[in-house]
Amino acid sequence: VLTLLSGVIWNVANVLLVNGIALVGMAVAFPVTIGLSLVLSTIAGYLVMPRGNPTLLAAGVAFVFAAVIVNSLAYSSAAAERKQGSRKGLMACLFAGILISTVGPAVGKALSAKPQLSPYGITLLFTFAALASTFPILYFFMRHPLEGSPTRAAGYWKGTVAQHAAGFSAGAVWTLGTALTWTAANQVGIALAMAIGQANPLVAAVWGVFAWHEFKGAPRRSKLLLVLMFALYVAGLVLLVSSRRR
Repeated sequence: VLTLLSGVIWNVANVLLVNGIALVGMAVAFPVTIGLSLVLSTIAGYLVMPRGNPTLLAAGVAFVFAAVIVNSLAYSSAAAERKQGSRKGLMACLFAGILISTVGPAVGKALSAKPQLSPYGITLLFTFAALASTFPILYFFMRHPLEGSPTRAAGYWKGTVAQHAAGFSAGAVWTLGTALTWTAANQVGIALAMAIGQANPLVAAVWGVFAWHEFKGAPRRSKLLLVLMFALYVAGLVLLVSSRRR
């Protein structure tokens, strides 16, 4: 039940994250959403499966949290310069991060229960719940979109083959990463597995800044804050990796 519920919650959070990307860009949406999730889920995950050095874990979480704050400041500075900030997008990212943070502890409970679910059993139930909940969740967001006017399901078929292929590929890659995270959790604990597994904001920020040029024309202050965000996030991840007790 915990695993099925986690799949539904993760699905809602994912839809909010995608909306956040559309509103504020990938360079901001991922660090804010996953960074906040990393902080909350690491703390809660350690309470469920207490493994690793708590001091180093706490230090790593503090650095990541600082990176999230700095990233938000970078966006706020750029948005103020361009007069096109989106508070709604940031709120969507924050809610997504809070929802995702509940997934790790719930799965950790399923992994440590007696009898326990295997990582592969959890992946099967988790993805089944995500698939089954997709239709009512998308129906709600199509009727009550965070941006634009309400849409119909028929609009899905207006997408190109390349767009649909990209969506399916992204889902497959994300599922593989999730399965690897649950597998690693059995070895190092859910707190560290989730923390390291959620390093994807660094990759997303690189894509957002250098591939999609989301901060093109932003003031120098925003770009300096982005550099600081990268440094803080990397430092936090190093501390988290170091927290594992040999």
